[in-house]
Amino acid sequence: MINQVVNSLIPCKEKLNPHKFSVPLHLEETITTVAVEKWERGVKSGYALAVERGKNFIRVPVPLTKFLLAAEFLRFLSTEQCWVERYEKKK
Repeated sequence: MINQVVNSLIPCKEKLNPHKFSVPLHLEETITTVAVEKWERGVKSGYALAVERGKNFIRVPVPLTKFLLAAEFLRFLSTEQCWVERYEKKK
């Protein structure tokens, strides 16, 4: 997703599917969204990572090199987390 944003010729924003979390017996649900964007304001442009959780929001502008580093780091995490170790039965 980050590479798509970097390769875009125009400013754009891509969001991951929201993560929903609720605690049993509570009525409220917490929703977290993560977005990456290429922005342009006047003659300035750049990249940013944004996270929103409930009513809290943070947007962090980052230079291209760190934006691409975040892409590699997130790729590593997603690959690492998709593996499940098998449970070995004791004999």
